[in-house]
Amino acid sequence: MTYRTFEHTADIGIEVEAPDLDQAFTEAAYGLTEVITGGRLGDTGKAPRDHVLELSAPDLETLLVRWLSELLYRFDAEDFLVGATSIEVRTEDGRWRLNGKLAGEAYDPQHHGYGSEVKAITYHGLAVERGPPVKMRFIVDL
Repeated sequence: MTYRTFEHTADIGIEVEAPDLDQAFTEAAYGLTEVITGGRLGDTGKAPRDHVLELSAPDLETLLVRWLSELLYRFDAEDFLVGATSIEVRTEDGRWRLNGKLAGEAYDPQHHGYGSEVKAITYHGLAVERGPPVKMRFIVDL
């Protein structure tokens, strides 16, 4: 299981490789957090917060964008920084669904650091290979 960032014009890309979809979506979340903070996850045990999520989409690519957009929204609106996930990604009734829980804490720039301001998750260059292994590639707008 891995993720890595790559340069892309004025944006930044993230590539993920994982044994299954659940872990791939988790690694994508960690990659986004690294871009936002410069590398630190919200996992210090300070004032822990949990969020329950239920997302759906007609295809896996759209589900990935919705997942990452939800994490970005939680960061922007609530200063929530992901530290761990417990999620399940599956197909049901012809739609892709993601259900589960996020664990994290309030963002503290002094502790977590500051990387880049992420404006949005884009569909540009988006790719998901269901594998195994699952491979994902996406670009975030800085």
